[in-house]
Amino acid sequence: MYNIDDIKNTVIHGDSEAELKKIPDESIDCVIIDPPYNLLKHKLDRAFNRELIYKELYRVLKNNSFLVVFGSGLQLCKDIVMLNKIGFNVKEECIWAKNSTTNFMSNLPRRHESFYILSKGNKPINKCYIDYFENCVNEKKIEKLFNTYKRIQSGLKNKEELEAIKKYIEDGIIEYNGSARKNGIIANSSVKHTYRSVDCIRLLIRGFVENTCMFINKNSIDKEHETQKPIELMSRIIKLVSNEDDIILDCFAGSGSTLLGAIKNNRNYIGIEIDKEYYDICCDRIKEKQGLFAGV
Repeated sequence: MYNIDDIKNTVIHGDSEAELKKIPDESIDCVIIDPPYNLLKHKLDRAFNRELIYKELYRVLKNNSFLVVFGSGLQLCKDIVMLNKIGFNVKEECIWAKNSTTNFMSNLPRRHESFYILSKGNKPINKCYIDYFENCVNEKKIEKLFNTYKRIQSGLKNKEELEAIKKYIEDGIIEYNGSARKNGIIANSSVKHTYRSVDCIRLLIRGFVENTCMFINKNSIDKEHETQKPIELMSRIIKLVSNEDDIILDCFAGSGSTLLGAIKNNRNYIGIEIDKEYYDICCDRIKEKQGLFAGV
């Protein structure tokens, strides 16, 4: 049996079916995995005992913690049913929306990847905010950004609205100008309406609340693994399902994007990778990127 402090912030070269059994009960704060999909004719698609792995993950996770699992098609459906029977609660279905397709020769090309957030216990998912400017760029919707600035500019021309803008910028006070309306009808008298310009400024300063559809460019330049995920994607997921100093486990570590996302967000990590080539790539990427994240 491992001492958890001895393997914290390390990558283990080994088979997860054996290595997970060495991790103590309820010692992990969060698990994020992208297991083989059983779709590729590639060494990445090694068969493994899914029920054994998932039961071990349930055992090593602390109570009130999260499991994030990527997948596709029928296999993902089977995985979610199996995980639910083991004891995990399905919290949310999410997608990573790409700007490029992965199977462009198909009759219905795929431009997204699915992942589920499940919990051991009933801990709520963290509320996170995303940089509005960066997201507009990722979604290739610069016109949204342009319209936001136009609304602010329009608000500056109205005396009452200008005062509301000043109060928000200077003191963080939000002025309300009546009940919330939709199509001219009062939607709910208890819900107050803010000035649109103030909402726009708040959006630019604070960002918007993360949602189940994450628009992040697929980075093919630094790709060293067939199913490698962007560090930014993993970073955003990690913020939703963990806190600083938590231990994140990825027992299908691949080239290490989950582990790098953990480092970037001041989390600890444990990786397990069976393939020596990808184990070496993972370790090299951590050595290369770790210094870059030190000042983040």
